Amino acid sequence: MDVSDPVPISALNQYAYCPRRCALIHVEQTFEENIYTMRGRDLHERTDAPEESGNDADWMLVANKRDLGGAVPVGAIGVSALTGEGLDTLRGRLAQVARSLTESSGPPPLTQARHRVALQEAAARLAGATTADLPELRAEDLRLALRALGRITGRVGVEDILDTLFARFCIGK
Repeated sequence: MDVSDPVPISALNQYAYCPRRCALIHVEQTFEENIYTMRGRDLHERTDAPEESGNDADWMLVANKRDLGGAVPVGAIGVSALTGEGLDTLRGRLAQVARSLTESSGPPPLTQARHRVALQEAAARLAGATTADLPELRAEDLRLALRALGRITGRVGVEDILDTLFARFCIGK
């Protein structure tokens, strides 16, 4: 092993994230910043130092695997995905943050009937996911809830387009 030309840790980090980006930065030295890379860098900086954001609603520290023991860091919400411990506290905190983010501007107006229908479907699917016995059924309910929300946000997949297309007319019989 030649230690006279060590590989920088940042190169390993870049390679793990994206080998092409690593090559552009460390080998070809032709990487250029653009609006997307600047936004990503800003998000990473805020993720690495959330306490500097100045807004508690911007971040939340969650410590998983409480069922294995160990200390929960100060200010963190301790949870166990296995046993469900702390999940009610986490849900409550998420609801509190969501309320604080939306209270300032008021609720968004649901002016289109299709938005109301999609939200009702998403709510019904989320309720179904909380009562489903099997993980596969929970996953399917969550997928369908996400799909319903996608009809509002504009994230629509090929499956949705085909469903809409074929629901409106019949092709040859």
